[in-house]
Amino acid sequence: MGEGMAYGDERLKGESQDALINFLNVDIDLCTTMLETARLASHRDHYEQGIDNARKGITTIRGFMDRIQDETVRLDLEGRVGRLQAEVENLEALRTAGSS
Repeated sequence: MGEGMAYGDERLKGESQDALINFLNVDIDLCTTMLETARLASHRDHYEQGIDNARKGITTIRGFMDRIQDETVRLDLEGRVGRLQAEVENLEALRTAGSS
């Protein structure tokens, strides 16, 4: 049971990492779509909802980042999340300026 079990455990860990990375990539893509939708929104409620949903998504993504074992993958995801965060901040600044 020793070697076969170790191989099975490693394979399962690899599959778990792959699934987590895929989940985070899909979530980042979804946040990007929410921000694009906010930018194009003709109603203020939709604009604000898109920004708020993206912010929640970013928080969720960051909560899982420390579980990524491959540093290169983690750094890539962190870069993408950082760009999303900057876009959220830009849109929030526009929202604040528009309400003044």
